[in-house]
This record gives sequence, structure tokens and C-alpha cells, in this order.
Amino acid sequence: MKKKVLSFARDRLLKKLDEEDDNLGTQAVRGSVKTTWRVRSGIENAKKVKTILSKPAVSRSLLLIIGIFIGMLFLSILIGGIAESLMGSTTEHPELTAYVRQLDDQFTEQIENLRKNYENKNDYDVTIQGSDEINTDPNALAILTTGNWTDIELTEENKKKLKDCYDVLNTYKETKTDEKVKRRSDTGEESTDIKHHITITIITSSAKDKIDDFGFTDAQRKDVLDQLELLEQISGLGINDLVNPGADGEPGQAFDDPQVQALFTEANQYLGYPYVWGGSTPATSFDCSGFVCWVFTHSRVHSLSRTTAQGLFDECTPVSSLEAKPGDLVFFTKTYPTSSTVTHVGIYAGNNRMIHCGDPIQYTTLDKSYWQEHFYSFGRLSG
Repeated sequence: MKKKVLSFARDRLLKKLDEEDDNLGTQAVRGSVKTTWRVRSGIENAKKVKTILSKPAVSRSLLLIIGIFIGMLFLSILIGGIAESLMGSTTEHPELTAYVRQLDDQFTEQIENLRKNYENKNDYDVTIQGSDEINTDPNALAILTTGNWTDIELTEENKKKLKDCYDVLNTYKETKTDEKVKRRSDTGEESTDIKHHITITIITSSAKDKIDDFGFTDAQRKDVLDQLELLEQISGLGINDLVNPGADGEPGQAFDDPQVQALFTEANQYLGYPYVWGGSTPATSFDCSGFVCWVFTHSRVHSLSRTTAQGLFDECTPVSSLEAKPGDLVFFTKTYPTSSTVTHVGIYAGNNRMIHCGDPIQYTTLDKSYWQEHFYSFGRLSG
């Protein structure tokens, strides 16, 4: 009965999203939710295989053969779904990447032709400033165009939208200055000529830099920025990058504990999942405490019963901010009206960052004024 209710809720949610106006903000939400449910299906199927294999020994030999085959099939689906949801790598979208590289080549050719046109005239010299190489992010363009970088079709309409967004991110300007140059002829006569100096400045911008130039509503703007931030967090990053950062200061700090590695490996699977009040599994998605309980339990770092943020705090030993390390919990208060003191919880990732179930699940910095205002304590689970 519970599965039927969840299936009905899922179908109603997807139907509602399909009925919304076809704008960038709605497309972003639609894409994120559909990807989430694809991952959920893979996880549920994997669990079914485990259940089958626990049947009595009489049929276990036959079931083992069938189970291995089905398990490999569903594992492939699961891995593919997670990779699609989390990584959104340009290598998974060769057509998109090829099209954006084509736009880069066209833009570069446009600059080169402009330079040649000036240099073919008398008394002109040209200087080109700015980026030496144009390498526009296809995934960011896809987010600006459809709100989703994991599933974009290169229709003629989408190509036009991609080109329009591309033209916002990649522009140039010309600056002209004239210089008077005195010349003396062979007969000794002096004359004054004008030397024209042309500077072509190439201006390349990120999607975030130009976010206000696309005419998004406030809701659309937030959805697109959330997708761009998620893309930045996971593009090209493995667990070692997140927990053991390089000089660029990605989330995490030097901490080689295998349990912390396991914890973040589990947590990173759910980046992008939406916030659902009362949610505690990948099938339903999560709320803040449901996410923490699931991650600690299923990474086998610490078995936790389903509880609230307050309940998690009660199980912890408070630690100071100087003592806090990756894998500790970070607690907040008064994030919504309730009688409980502790109202929100995340997993500390070092470098003053945490992964938590906001909307969606994401990494964020504790330096933000909101989290500073509501910060309550760090805590460490024991035992």
C-alpha cells in the first residue's frame, strides 16, 4: 500500500510539472525531479534483487544465477542513473559538446575575420586582448536554455536558444584611437597622416556572471543558480577532491579516515535530491535529519534510528568550532517555528562548509549570514 501511495504521489508530481508553463524555472525543477525518480527506481530494483536472493536454500542455486544476471542489469541502471544525476559530464553529451565547440569556433573565426578586415586597410594596426582560447561550458549553456544539463535534446529550437545564451556570454568590443604621424617624402616635403589603432577586446563571462541578463523571474533565477551551483560542486570532483581538497579549497579538509571517506561517498550520491518534509529514504527523498540518519547508517559509519535534528543533537557530544572535523554534525536553531531548540542539521565537510538537505541537497558555506545567525553547535556522534 505504501509503495502504491508513493507511486501515485510521484505520478501526480510529474504530471503537475508537465502541466506547468514551459519556462526555464519550471524546466529546471522538472528535470531535477525526473532524474531523482530515475535514481530511485534503480535503488528500489537493487533492493528487490537482495530480497530474492534471501529465499530458501531449495531454490537458491537457480535464483542465484537469475539474481546475478538481474543484479548486474539493475546495478548498471543504478550506476548510470547516479552518474547522469550527479556528474552531467559533457562527455555524456557529445552532440551538445560538439555544437558548443562549433559555436566557439564560429566566434573565434568572427574575431579573426574582423582583424583581417582592418589589417587589409591602409594605416590600421590591430591588437586583440582578452581570452586566448574560447571554451564555453556546454552544461552551463544547457541549464540556461532548458534548466537541465543531464537531458537536453538538440532540436532546432534548443540550438537557437543555446546560440542566444552563448551570445550573451561571449562578446567583444572595439576601441579605436587615432595617432597623427608626420612623414617626410623623398623630396623633403612633410605631411601628416593618421594612424588608426584598433583594439578588439574579447569578453567571456560565466553563466552566474550574466544571470541578470536573461530576464528570469525570481523563481527561475533561483532554480537556475541552484543548478549552476550543483554543477560546479560535482563537475570533475571525486570523493578525494571533496574531503581532501587541493589548493583551491574545495569542500573538506585533509582527513584520511576511511569512515569519513565512506560517509561522503554515500552523501554525495544524493546531491540534487529535493527537500521533502518527513522524507527519510532515497525513494521519498529527504528532510535534513532523514538525510543525516540515512547517510550515517548506510555508510556503516554509525547506525542511527530515524529521529529529528533535536534527537541527533541529543545523541552527540558538543565540540567547539576549533575541534570540528569532517564527519561531525553541525546544528542550527530557530530555522522554523517549533518548540524544539535544534531545528536543522548538516554534515560538516571541513573548510567551514557542510553538506545538508536544503532544497536541494547541496554543499554550502557556513560563512553565509543566514547560517551564522542560526548556528547552534557542532556535535560528534560517539560509539
